[in-house]
Amino acid sequence: LRATTTEKTERGKKTEKNMEKENTKIRPSTRQKITEITRMFYKDETRPAYDKILQLETEIHQLHTNSQNAIQRQKFQNELNVLKDNQIISVIKQESEIADQYIKELYSYEGWNVGKDSPNCKTFNRDEPGLESTTLRLEGPIDHNMFMPLPIFMEPDLFPQWVPFCKDAQILHEVTSYRKIVKVDLKLPFPFAVRESIMCGTGWPIKEKKAALIVLRGISEGDFLGFKVPAVNSRSVEMDVHKGIILLEWISDTKCYLRAIFNVNPKIPIVPQWLQNMVVKQVMPQILSIVRSKCDEFHDSIYQSRVQDKHEWYDGLRIRIRGLHEGKHRARL
Repeated sequence: LRATTTEKTERGKKTEKNMEKENTKIRPSTRQKITEITRMFYKDETRPAYDKILQLETEIHQLHTNSQNAIQRQKFQNELNVLKDNQIISVIKQESEIADQYIKELYSYEGWNVGKDSPNCKTFNRDEPGLESTTLRLEGPIDHNMFMPLPIFMEPDLFPQWVPFCKDAQILHEVTSYRKIVKVDLKLPFPFAVRESIMCGTGWPIKEKKAALIVLRGISEGDFLGFKVPAVNSRSVEMDVHKGIILLEWISDTKCYLRAIFNVNPKIPIVPQWLQNMVVKQVMPQILSIVRSKCDEFHDSIYQSRVQDKHEWYDGLRIRIRGLHEGKHRARL
């Protein structure tokens, strides 16, 4: 499942192939910038790519507005249409805007109902307009280096060992090193069928917060950057993942802080209030306790073995983490 940069770039070229005809209508300079944005995407330089997209859109909009020639105005409109129809550019913009929105949510407490409030664990919940399920929030300190919890969240096939109700989880496709398509199955108590969700998980270093952000968002059946997303198993019920946010914030070399927000709709007709309260006050704190326990037992564990087996990837992750809190390093977004 691990692809080389060359293979990922080739997939990007295939994704762009459908737009070759439109690209002939645009200026070489714009075509070159789109190529550079694509390259940055597959190198996980998402934030610089997003900035470049905004600069390019602003430039073309200004040329379109200032042009007095109808043919030239149409040419600039064609370029804007090419940017709008480019799936890689759309994904970069969506992910960047979602990340900015989620970071604000993670540091705001307005509108949240408190479930548990202690120095070691805080839980909250709230109902949001347009969402049928309740949004849940969890946060608390972890007495380990910030790197330690990351493999727990980065190895989906091990989710059944600690995620409540998780029956199976697997990586279906690796888009880039820090962007993967994951399928998760939850086994609920009888008489409910298995709940299944296919998500795109993306990792971000957040320099200004000295943190690493993981965003999970549900994706639908069909083409996603050259990968055919399969339909949900006919025996399962599709579970909607509206929000999935995990942020690990560096506090010191021996301590980090976990913040997480989830809104998952398992499509259960009626969720009793007592069950919601149990999730907020008991299940969510238990999740934080499990993560802490996995960190305590990291050495000689399956997670340490994974880090050793994938040492090149995890060494790169360590460098990015170090860059979050050491001024002489610069973490790339």
